[in-house]
Amino acid sequence: MIYVIKFITYVVVTAGIFIILSKKVKQVQVKNMSIALGTSFVYSIFNFFLAWLLIFIIKVLAFITGFFFFLVWLISPLIANSILLYYTDKLIEPFKIEGIKWTFFTAGIITISSFAINMLFKIFEKS
Repeated sequence: MIYVIKFITYVVVTAGIFIILSKKVKQVQVKNMSIALGTSFVYSIFNFFLAWLLIFIIKVLAFITGFFFFLVWLISPLIANSILLYYTDKLIEPFKIEGIKWTFFTAGIITISSFAINMLFKIFEKS
């Protein structure tokens, strides 16, 4: 049950991020709240099924190549979220992020909010 609540929270927060960014940044475009919720739902499904795999691949590649291993280890969730957000953008027509810079920016905000949601749920689970 807690996982369903966590997933719904994640979808709503991500949709809120999409709406706020679309109002503040012209490079992020969302037509309305229902599109933001739908996009957030699709993104969250991608994240649920693919993020762990992408993060694992990124960390293995960083380990094998020795490419700033520690730094890549820390930012691998950001890289994975950026990749997933890029493909979500390509999949859903009324949702648009112009440029890789804004994709990384949006993914960074989503990564930080995801971390905050996870921390809040860990606090509530202990009490």
